[in-house]
Amino acid sequence: MTHGNPQSMTGTTPQDTSRLLDAQRTLILEKTATRLLENPHWRERYDAHIAEALIFDSEHIYNAIVKAVRYRSPMMLDDHIAWLRANMVERHISTGLLREMLAALWTAVTQQLPPTAQTEVYQFVQRGLQRLDYADSAAQALTGIHSHLAEELVRFCYDQNWQWQAAYQQHGRNRMLYDMWLLIDVLIDAIGNKNEHPLLAHLRWLRDGNLRRGLATVHIQQLLWLLTSQAERLAPPAGIRSGPPDARSWGDLAGAR
Repeated sequence: MTHGNPQSMTGTTPQDTSRLLDAQRTLILEKTATRLLENPHWRERYDAHIAEALIFDSEHIYNAIVKAVRYRSPMMLDDHIAWLRANMVERHISTGLLREMLAALWTAVTQQLPPTAQTEVYQFVQRGLQRLDYADSAAQALTGIHSHLAEELVRFCYDQNWQWQAAYQQHGRNRMLYDMWLLIDVLIDAIGNKNEHPLLAHLRWLRDGNLRRGLATVHIQQLLWLLTSQAERLAPPAGIRSGPPDARSWGDLAGAR
């Protein structure tokens, strides 16, 4: 365990900040869950108890941050973030959604704590976000083109195909952009963790949702072939070759039951 100067740069001690965090715990966690649920994906993808689950998962992170602040120990947070990410990915909650949770938690902290205490907390939130980066080179390559690749998929599918436009008529282009971003996020997890099972589950969910919107399995297969080709085009040379499945295997993934 590493200890720093007990008096922070702001003049507030780590113990003072941790006490403030403890005092505001319930309100911060409730605000975090409320903010997260503004994203419709949570209720659509998970069961009716998702609000309670979000508070529960947020509290895990919150407890780790409080301890890390109190003892000035980044390692406490590092170990917990690694464990929590592995746990959440197995429950089909991607790393990007965990980042979203940390961001919502930080927003709630800024609303409840004075600026002097916020500075103490911020460094640990940032540390937690950095801890979520994967060491795998293919995962890093995909992360570097994440948003650009999602936009390209929407440009080729939604912008140029009336069937995709009809399927997303209720929610619009931005919703498809989010769905593509999330698909790539789950793929990055599969590569970074060398575990395709959460990806398979997400593909089934994505396929079934789009079948209900009036698309066919072939649309999803075409989307995945496009994802592979565009990832190889946009990524640094050789950066993605060991990453996502090639076009021959995407069809099997999309049709898997």
